[in-house]
Amino acid sequence: MFQDIELLDLLKKQKEETICLVDVRSPQEFAAFRIPGSINIPVFDNEERVEVGTVYKQVGPEAAKEKGLEIFSIKLPEFIAQFQSLGKEKIVYCWRGGMRSKTAATLSI
Repeated sequence: MFQDIELLDLLKKQKEETICLVDVRSPQEFAAFRIPGSINIPVFDNEERVEVGTVYKQVGPEAAKEKGLEIFSIKLPEFIAQFQSLGKEKIVYCWRGGMRSKTAATLSI
């Protein structure tokens, strides 16, 4: 299960070092901007993100979701293992629609 968190609560937990802040965007997105102290466990690599985005633009959102699931399902065991190895409470973030972060938050329990 996941829940939204308010910015002030996030900053407090981050200061107390009781959380691990996880950015699930692609490495390129993470390199361009990230919340200080966060780590990157990407749902898609740079090329996969472009591929899913292209399907979204050319075919539509449902086809993009299917493509994303096709790509991500192969990586799922390693993705979950990375989250479990962190040990701390995890706060996951992404950008825009939130599909990647909601998926990661749901799977990382």
